Amino acid sequence: MSGFVSVVLEVLVGVLQACGRRMRGLTARVVVGAIALAVVAACLLLGGWFWLGLLLLVGWLGLVEMWRLSSHEGSALLVGVLTLPFLLGASAAGWVEVAGALLVSAALLAAGLAAWGGRSPWWGALGVPVLVGGLMLAAWLGVAEGGSGVVLLAWLLAVVVASDCAAFACGKLIGGPRLAPGISPNKTWAGGVGGLLGGGIGGMAAGWGAGCAARWLDGALEETGFGTLAFVPVEAAVSAFEGVELAHLFALGMGVAVAGMLGDLLESALKRRVGLKDSGAVLPGHGGVLDRLDSLLAALWVVVLAGVIVGGRLDADALLAGLFSFL
Repeated sequence: MSGFVSVVLEVLVGVLQACGRRMRGLTARVVVGAIALAVVAACLLLGGWFWLGLLLLVGWLGLVEMWRLSSHEGSALLVGVLTLPFLLGASAAGWVEVAGALLVSAALLAAGLAAWGGRSPWWGALGVPVLVGGLMLAAWLGVAEGGSGVVLLAWLLAVVVASDCAAFACGKLIGGPRLAPGISPNKTWAGGVGGLLGGGIGGMAAGWGAGCAARWLDGALEETGFGTLAFVPVEAAVSAFEGVELAHLFALGMGVAVAGMLGDLLESALKRRVGLKDSGAVLPGHGGVLDRLDSLLAALWVVVLAGVIVGGRLDADALLAGLFSFL
């Protein structure tokens, strides 16, 4: 009897220790994620040099991680690090054509240097435009007049975060068959479905709450005598979602979630190719910058392209209006 009790106690202690380790990992993930989200939101609302400085830091870290994923192919890293400040500046200034031409030139230069050195040119030809080009879009939208770009970025960030959280929770709690075992063994179909639903719900909640929150915050500060917050895009937030049905926002949120998942799977495939679990270790519990940027970059590119197709021009106001009249 005493032997049986000892075995049971050993099993219980093992289970508790395993749960403790998992909870510590989960706690670190939640705390770091909350801090990172707060920093991004603050820089986005403050705009200007705060936003551009954050994008520059993120871009440089992402380029270093891309260098690791490319088996230390240095041309993309060198060209990207040197040109990123100028590319972000041109984008923020609204020089869209100039910024686009500079990006294409940087990509071709990185690819040419790699080919000249006998390395694969694809990291320069594709990696630089996807990563740096995505950050350029974020820079352009984040400082666009009228606040439409800030509203779009904030909505997109909310949807991607909601999708990621729902996918993580459903995957851990439900488990089940693997979604893509050859690419990312930890991803499950339950997590995928949860991510889709989380993106849809996040799209509805962010769209419905954006105007209400902006009006309340601006009005509350005005009543207390502090005046209005110039960096809160009240009119843009209200007009962007006014008259948009919740079903529309739900569908758009699910579409963004699909784009984010595809970006996540693509980065997982690149990591698996070189035997890496994470792209870096700068964010405890999350991995590297690219591990957080993969979904956002893919969703941003898809949303901007869809908005341009419907809106008819590369303009923040037209982009926002086109996106939310997409269906």
